[in-house]
Amino acid sequence: MLDMSNRLLSQKRESKNKLYSIHAPEVQCISKGKAHKKYEFGCKVGLVSAAKNAFIVGALAFEGNPYDGHTLRDSLAQTMRLLDKKRLGDVYVDEGCNGHSCTDIADVYIVRRGCRKLPASIRKWYSRRSMIEPV
Repeated sequence: MLDMSNRLLSQKRESKNKLYSIHAPEVQCISKGKAHKKYEFGCKVGLVSAAKNAFIVGALAFEGNPYDGHTLRDSLAQTMRLLDKKRLGDVYVDEGCNGHSCTDIADVYIVRRGCRKLPASIRKWYSRRSMIEPV
């Protein structure tokens, strides 16, 4: 506790690996890139839910602040291991997962706004992607 207190008092604004919380030293500063909420403090978590219901079938915490596209492969690999599958079917993700390179383990669809030209059957699944936010 004394060591963490010394670290907290000696850190400067430009210091690397800052300590944001004494009771939870694993907390990181995550840059959101939005005007109304620039930063969040915590740990980045990847959640995978089933398409037809709100069951969470995979949850994985990531160290540091990795890019969302780089966390997708690990999240899907964990889900395949838990569900005992060789390959997942259709996976719908938000635009943060560009550059994911997971086409070998699943058919990944990046949900974008203004998808009016798509068939109604696919648009229905696009709207289900936002279901995970309240969960």
